[in-house]
Amino acid sequence: MDLLARARCLMEQPVYYVSRRLATIYGPRAAFLAAIIMDEIIQQDHFKKLDDEGYALLFHNDLIEKSGMSLHQLQSAKKVLIGGRILFVKMKGLPAKQWYKLNPAKLI
Repeated sequence: MDLLARARCLMEQPVYYVSRRLATIYGPRAAFLAAIIMDEIIQQDHFKKLDDEGYALLFHNDLIEKSGMSLHQLQSAKKVLIGGRILFVKMKGLPAKQWYKLNPAKLI
């Protein structure tokens, strides 16, 4: 594969902007996960898929695929974000699924 073909392939992948402040305070994995969740929330808001409280339905498998983290790394990063009151998670539905919401005041 030539260089131009590789560049095109890379440009088709999503780009996530990670806050340097979040990465410094909470670690790079937690900051990267927050960026991925923010992107997902923005997409779901665009398509009117958020619930009444602004929570987005996200699945671990999708987050693992987008982040490249293992399940353990994902859960650890999620725990850091929840502890910092950046991320709120609620269980909803039968069977119960995890819904995510970010605290925008903590992201700035």
